[in-house]
Amino acid sequence: MKIIGWIISGIIGLLIVILLMNGFGFFNEKVNYAYQKAIDNVSYERLKKVEDTARAMIATYKSDKLTYEAYKNTDVELATQAKIRANRTAIAYNDYILKNSFQWKGNIPSDIYNQLEIIEWGEIMATQEQKIIFRKIEDILINYTKYKKRIKDEGERLANPQLKKCCGVGGQGGNGYEIKSEYEQLEELKQRIYNNISRYSEMIFRIDECLNMVKDNKDYAFIQMKYFDKKTYEEIADALNISLKSTYSMRNRILGALEIHFKTQRLIEF
Repeated sequence: MKIIGWIISGIIGLLIVILLMNGFGFFNEKVNYAYQKAIDNVSYERLKKVEDTARAMIATYKSDKLTYEAYKNTDVELATQAKIRANRTAIAYNDYILKNSFQWKGNIPSDIYNQLEIIEWGEIMATQEQKIIFRKIEDILINYTKYKKRIKDEGERLANPQLKKCCGVGGQGGNGYEIKSEYEQLEELKQRIYNNISRYSEMIFRIDECLNMVKDNKDYAFIQMKYFDKKTYEEIADALNISLKSTYSMRNRILGALEIHFKTQRLIEF
């Protein structure tokens, strides 16, 4: 009887172990399922937010682009403002999609674009505000070669600084003015010359940075011919075998492309 009791006890113990193991397995499955569900919910909410944002930006871009297309030949100022807004949205959208493309894992929805097109300047005339900005850009480009010449001239002055003979050696005295030696005056002169070189060098550096950003632009040749070679619009038209009107269009397009870079480099104000 004892043997039978041990056998029955063993069977009961085995059944209890099996039930406990199955129970823990079921519990683990429930925990894993709940965890995965939470992860999926977070991923879905994140993806939905990205898609909603992208669609809203596309709608804004399309609205401004339609306004530009509708008014570019009748209301230049309205069309230009719409184009600026559309391009600003396109730049922000393209950056946003680039940063969040991993969300779709290669399955991007058909109504969400990989990128939005930047609207070119085309034949649109510049607005009054744009004309002011373009004139500022042109003034800087025209002075580009002058800045380089000033750097060269100041470099020669720095190598052989000469004091102006106005007050004699020792500087001015009396009336509260400090009397300085010739050596001190020379050192001050050198520092002023050095400051001039630094200022003009900084301008050249910033202009070069802007030009490098548009050097692949199809209208880049206009910059060299107009502002560096000092050619007239008629000479540029003859050199490129295009109409005089087309040279003005080239000007508007390349200056429009330079505008954002001149603002970024703080060569002109926002």
